Amino acid sequence: MKVVIAGMLCCLLSVACTNKQKTDLPGENSVSSIEDVQKDSIGAIAQKNTNLRQDRESNEREHTVRQSGEWKTINRSGNKLLEYIVIQEDEAVKGLLIRYSDRFGKIQTLIYTYPEDIVNANHFCASLIIKDLNFDKQNDIVIPLGDYGNQGVQYYDGYLWNEKRNAYVPINYLKDIANPQLDQEEQCLFSSSRESAACYHYERFDYTDEGLVKTAELIQTYHHAGGKPTFTEKHHQKGKGMKMVHSSVSVHEISKYWLKIISE
Repeated sequence: MKVVIAGMLCCLLSVACTNKQKTDLPGENSVSSIEDVQKDSIGAIAQKNTNLRQDRESNEREHTVRQSGEWKTINRSGNKLLEYIVIQEDEAVKGLLIRYSDRFGKIQTLIYTYPEDIVNANHFCASLIIKDLNFDKQNDIVIPLGDYGNQGVQYYDGYLWNEKRNAYVPINYLKDIANPQLDQEEQCLFSSSRESAACYHYERFDYTDEGLVKTAELIQTYHHAGGKPTFTEKHHQKGKGMKMVHSSVSVHEISKYWLKIISE
């Protein structure tokens, strides 16, 4: 397998745009096992060397994997938080290699693999952002996944800093949330999307001991042009899932926190 270093020049949002090819990120080089030979068996040693060379050549023809560009460092207030580099295969962006120091100064490594449908993004550039995602005043990792569809719906993935584990851990469900918006006042994450010209869908997610959990959702429906919309609201009830609390009501009856994000 051949490793090549090529360029990528951004600090917070480095650019390494995808093309339309995508295959699985390969693992370590593998070589077929060969029986041990006696020291005086010249023919067997020659055959072993031939097999090794053929395997290497086959691997090199099958994949060209490279790290794109130099390591990019993210700093805050003069302190180095982490560094990362883009992983590419046959010119397609496959993932990110991330290095950071834990609280004891030990270097830790993360390998993030982009989801397969990244090739369907309208716009996508490999990048990484540092932001507090769960309101604990820690530096979390945000990975943009691009925007999709006619509405340009944006998706993200990422990792939360876990103080007990002294490491970054994946955020469950984040990559499935459409247009996520952090709300510092509510200390939650809102989602918004348009299902049709007359229907909008909103969701609320809160961080709990179980991770990121959907706690409420709202459907906004316009029944005729120029008319006022009605709203259907659901709340999560422990052990029961999402339960309806309002059906086809006016904007004055829904939970007040929705007023921040609903479409006028």
